[in-house]
Amino acid sequence: RAGTLLVKQDWREEEIEERGEPIYAQRWVVLCEEPDRARALEDEIARSLPGSRCVAVDMTAGGIAARYEAAVQQILAGLQEIFETRPRSDVLVQVVTPASGDGAVFAGLSGLLRTARLEQPKLIGQIIGFDAAEPAAGVVAKLRENAGAPQDEEVRYAGGERLVGKWSEVPADVNDEIPWRDGGVYLLTGGAGGLGLIFAKEIAEQAKDTVLVLTGRSELTEAKQAALESLQQLGARVVYRRVDVSDRAAVLELVSGIKEQFGGLTGIVHGAGVLRDSFIMNKTAADASAVIAPKVAGVVNLDEATRDCALECMILFGSASGAFGNVGQADYAAANGFLDAYASYRNELMRAGRRRGRTLSIDWPLWQDGGMQVDAAVLQAQRSRGIAPLTTANGLAAFYRANGAAASRVVVMSGEVERL
Repeated sequence: RAGTLLVKQDWREEEIEERGEPIYAQRWVVLCEEPDRARALEDEIARSLPGSRCVAVDMTAGGIAARYEAAVQQILAGLQEIFETRPRSDVLVQVVTPASGDGAVFAGLSGLLRTARLEQPKLIGQIIGFDAAEPAAGVVAKLRENAGAPQDEEVRYAGGERLVGKWSEVPADVNDEIPWRDGGVYLLTGGAGGLGLIFAKEIAEQAKDTVLVLTGRSELTEAKQAALESLQQLGARVVYRRVDVSDRAAVLELVSGIKEQFGGLTGIVHGAGVLRDSFIMNKTAADASAVIAPKVAGVVNLDEATRDCALECMILFGSASGAFGNVGQADYAAANGFLDAYASYRNELMRAGRRRGRTLSIDWPLWQDGGMQVDAAVLQAQRSRGIAPLTTANGLAAFYRANGAAASRVVVMSGEVERL
């Protein structure tokens, strides 16, 4: 049965079965913690986990986007070192993150670790979040315990409970929810791309008298210009702005200009992104940086520039690679994982009264009519696993269903539903 499957992540309490700690060929611990706490953890790891390799991410790199990129770059370098050894038995990489606050966005690194496992099956990766009050000895004891549960790839400790990230299907009876409204002003980053134009057209058809501000990094081609003119024929007011969303000053200027010209901003669809696919062993720091910037720095810049806006929605377009990893896309998976984690973080800020509008991150599969294309061999490999490109009609239906689900993050899959 061909169709579309939507899943969301739940956190369920699970104890670790006493099975003894496996023996690993190598053991790495990556600390995404503030410098003082990282030093205390390094000392405890040296005492209690002899033979382990400890890496502390540079937390002086700047804001959360810069710190996240530093983590990706340092982990990629470590993975390349591991891969070069061609391990014959399992290697464990455990990433320690805060369980709450802006440090919780480091949970987005799970997509990177899942990609590493797809490229090197001997690699076992875990993201483990801890309360800030957890003493160093407690963190290390829990690292040792979780080494005995390698199947649990995402774990967090909260209120004394061990919670494991699991996937569950979005119920079929979820009511569709349309976030667009008449007279709304919507900013679509990557808006002149294939997916951006699909959603710009959808907004123009669903709501009257809207303003659509589309952004991209390049000048408009004649074909793109014609596409924008067709949107105006649907009744929308359409403007294009050439902006690199990873440039903080440019985003501040963009949002300021929108508020001045149109009186405010109703919603954001963040769809900017680039690909530089290659195996982890061949990844360069420059390529990873290029892939990370539009999604990671982009969403942080958009959020900070609109923190005083009465937004009704912030919708982040990611990729299923962020949830499950994808061969050749370690950096892309990390970037999309950040979007997922940032959606949860921003919703926390909204509940605390520090932001307006719900944030939803959608991890999309390949769209049949989207901007990103893959070669025939990749397409055939996906079809052999029951995966098919998402049609525009099914994609839009999935979007409204995802928007109606009570979740910060929804993964959409397309193909043979039972196999998926």
